[in-house]
Amino acid sequence: MFGGKISKRRLEFLLGNIVDQTILKYVCIKKSNKIIFESKSSNLVNMDDSSSDLHNNNLYYFSSDIKLQNLPPPHPPPSSRLFFPPYTGMPNIKFRARHNGRVATDRIIDSIKAENDFKRHPERFINFAESTQTITIGLDVSIVKKQLDDELRKTLIFYIISCIAILIWIFAWIFFIKNSRLKLKYAQMKEKSARLEELSLTASGLAHEVKNPLGIIRGLTQNILKNSNTSLIINSAEKIIDEVDITTERLSDFMNYARHRNPRISSINLKKYFNEVSEMLCFELNEKNIGLELDIDEINTLADKEFLDQIVINIIMNSINACSRGSIIKVNNIIIKPGICILEISDNGPGIEVTLLDNIFKPYVSNNPEGHGIGLAIVKKLIDTLEWEIDVDSQIGKGTKTIISGIKIAM
Repeated sequence: MFGGKISKRRLEFLLGNIVDQTILKYVCIKKSNKIIFESKSSNLVNMDDSSSDLHNNNLYYFSSDIKLQNLPPPHPPPSSRLFFPPYTGMPNIKFRARHNGRVATDRIIDSIKAENDFKRHPERFINFAESTQTITIGLDVSIVKKQLDDELRKTLIFYIISCIAILIWIFAWIFFIKNSRLKLKYAQMKEKSARLEELSLTASGLAHEVKNPLGIIRGLTQNILKNSNTSLIINSAEKIIDEVDITTERLSDFMNYARHRNPRISSINLKKYFNEVSEMLCFELNEKNIGLELDIDEINTLADKEFLDQIVINIIMNSINACSRGSIIKVNNIIIKPGICILEISDNGPGIEVTLLDNIFKPYVSNNPEGHGIGLAIVKKLIDTLEWEIDVDSQIGKGTKTIISGIKIAM
């Protein structure tokens, strides 16, 4: 094309290839209501300019008026002569035409040839730059429609699968929540059952523990009635007091184990607290010549003072009762991470049998023949209430270490 002019044959060739190989199935170019090119016959009926219509043959027709601008000729001007270098007898060398001393491009050569053909046969050319042309094209929408149907089908299938997946996920989540709740309820019921079992065992043990002192008290009272000896009355009265004290102690331990109280958390200086504990237990420690070594940092912990008293004193008293004269009990704390510390209470006593370690926190399980085994059960209950953890590591002949973890440090 040059200056808005194009050869009819070239136009037919280009548009024919487009019509055969694309969704463009019809092209009609009119100039002053005269058809200057039409790809093939069509069943168009009175189509106005700049309008569109969809026919039964799945062709979408679009018509519009266009006018090409008078395009400038390619640079350099194609009217000058081309110079071809002489043949040198070397067939492997390709030469290009030259224009005014410069190598001419394919576009320049084609434009010059088209201009020369127009000068010889102007009737073979169409000039689009002289007036307005009406161009009507027909698009085969069946191909696009098929593609859209395929995409819509794929989208619909994906949507259905997504909905099914979301429903499955929702049902799975609901099932997971229900299953988690059931597991939680089962764990709570199991814990309550174990608690009731321990309380039943404790109650049975308490009945046994109370029954024996009451029997002794009854016998001593009968002995007093039969004898009027003053010394015998005094001895019997002392034994009665001792048995009453034992019974009261057993009942107090049982009440401490059975009752439930929410902890009252406060800030407790750990170093000051253990110094007070050392003073409270000095009589028991001195009586058996047992040393208490404290290695406590100057930190404040969050705990219930009454709970902490029962935990610490029970553990230390167990060590005092188990150790022989000259033994050492060590208490130290370790900060394992910011805000959390552990407490270790260890002794070099005889240790605990392996068979007892798994049941050491159950009521009436004791390594001491003189103990009644409710102290550590109370300790475990208070530890659980405070949401701490307790672990006992013991070896025969090497001693016992009690580790309390999860203790929060007051910032």
